[in-house]
Amino acid sequence: MEMAPANARANVVRRRVTFGETDAAGVVFYPNYLRWFDEGTHELFRSLSLSFRTVLSTRRLTFPVVSVQVDFRAPLHYDDTIEVRSAIGGLTARTIKVVHRVTRSDDETCSGWEVRGCVAAKNGTFVPRAIPEEIRRRLA
Repeated sequence: MEMAPANARANVVRRRVTFGETDAAGVVFYPNYLRWFDEGTHELFRSLSLSFRTVLSTRRLTFPVVSVQVDFRAPLHYDDTIEVRSAIGGLTARTIKVVHRVTRSDDETCSGWEVRGCVAAKNGTFVPRAIPEEIRRRLA
């Protein structure tokens, strides 16, 4: 698993696997991990007073996923209690890398990352933008 730097900003979301997140075999259906990564990223940003909704409404910026990787290690099932730990894994001028680790008890069941680009919403399209310095400071 790719690790976040030791001093990285991080947040943990605790949740229980719902029945609707499982497939016919009773195992979590894999796209749900991406939903959990997304939830982890949004909660990480909220913990830094950077809700996506506020950034979009005040700065007309958003951060769509441009790349993602997921490594599965063990299955999860209905009613498992899990933690999704999300941390800033790196910053460039226009992108943010968020690394995620999903655990049940102390066992890692999944890890991965997503890269999000900073874009301006303009006339129904997205235009790449540099991450504003105030946002970079909060993420660093």
